[in-house]
Amino acid sequence: MRAEDADLPLLAHDDPAFACERFHEVLDDLASRGWLARSDLGYLVLGREPGMALLKDRRLSFPAVELLELQGLTDGIIYDGTTKGLMAQSGQPHALDHPGNLGGSDTWEDSGPWRHSGSIRRSCVNAQ
Repeated sequence: MRAEDADLPLLAHDDPAFACERFHEVLDDLASRGWLARSDLGYLVLGREPGMALLKDRRLSFPAVELLELQGLTDGIIYDGTTKGLMAQSGQPHALDHPGNLGGSDTWEDSGPWRHSGSIRRSCVNAQ
């Protein structure tokens, strides 16, 4: 099934109340319903294991440059470094860039439930 055809929960990231404790409540709720959610910006992977599996999939790419552009960064040291960096590369890898299969059976199908760890909660004190 394609993600766009799935009945995924929606993350309203532009909601002003989506901060601190509410941030954690929303993420916990989304994660209890599955490892994938959607938003106006695209899709949100709600777990380390499924995220790592997707990052390893050569059919997909990380939107590093697009994320900078969404924030208004279109030139300068950070933009130039990102557009030339590994996260923005696509296509066949060079033989030296890919040492081979290191083993493991990471597949997104095997990913179990994920619970938000709450490790960011300390930063809420400074935000209030």
